[in-house]
Amino acid sequence: MEKPIKEILNREVPETVKDILDKASDKIDEMVAFGAQILAWELGKKGDDTDLPPILFLRNLLENADAIGILIRHSSIEPCKILLRTALENYCSIEYLVQDPAKSKQRALCFMVWNYVEHGKWLIKSDKTSREFRELKANYLKDKLMKNSEPLIVEDAKTKILGLEELLNTEPYKMIKEEYDLKHSKKRNPAWYSLYGGPDSVSGLALNVELPALYEVLYRGWSHSTHGNNIIQGKLKTDSSGMLNIQPLRLSGEAESMAQHCMNLVITAYLIYVNMRLPERKPELLQFYEKIKGYKLSLIK
Repeated sequence: MEKPIKEILNREVPETVKDILDKASDKIDEMVAFGAQILAWELGKKGDDTDLPPILFLRNLLENADAIGILIRHSSIEPCKILLRTALENYCSIEYLVQDPAKSKQRALCFMVWNYVEHGKWLIKSDKTSREFRELKANYLKDKLMKNSEPLIVEDAKTKILGLEELLNTEPYKMIKEEYDLKHSKKRNPAWYSLYGGPDSVSGLALNVELPALYEVLYRGWSHSTHGNNIIQGKLKTDSSGMLNIQPLRLSGEAESMAQHCMNLVITAYLIYVNMRLPERKPELLQFYEKIKGYKLSLIK
């Protein structure tokens, strides 16, 4: 195995730095483990389709937080920003779903209908007799990496599409689908949370759950990292002779900041989630919070 050039990629983290990274990662691991317990409590309850969106958004938040913990442990800090943007959107979706008990079921159904519509679009593209499939296949031929491949074909796509259409024509989905179609007539791809007068964008969603500043920092501020354009700021340095060099990979400088953002999002998600959906579990959550509060507060600098 070829050894990396240490000035560009040094995987040997100093012990003093390793201790900091391991502690941050350990605390995130503890939080994710408690989140798995919340999911277990949820799955032990009887429910219906409207319970799925908040449960699965929480699961996705946990998966992203878990990945952030893994990256921090190995001093791979910059990619954490991409995951934190997703985690913020997960959090906003969770709070929007559960914040108002009178609207929770309707909002969950909005997500389910939106999801079925999006899945239907994918099924149409996988139907080898459809115009959308032919357009996709034409794009494959223009793609230098995919031109020797074939788009996925679902042989029973028509049957599945018909099944989705029939489902969306039954209650309680029918009324929501009518609202979706009304919104779609004004905006090409409406977000699920925009139905029934909801916010029209992620920024509006963040404002709805009172996180406009965090949106500016994590979502808008780190959009260049997500889109692969953040290649200059913080990536260059001047050596002792005045020569310009690139910064090495795996810089640990922002590790605790990433851990702080991650813990804040996850703990706040637990508080709103348990308070609205599992109030009988609040004592366990508060007991857990007391265990990690000291470390969480130590990250505020």
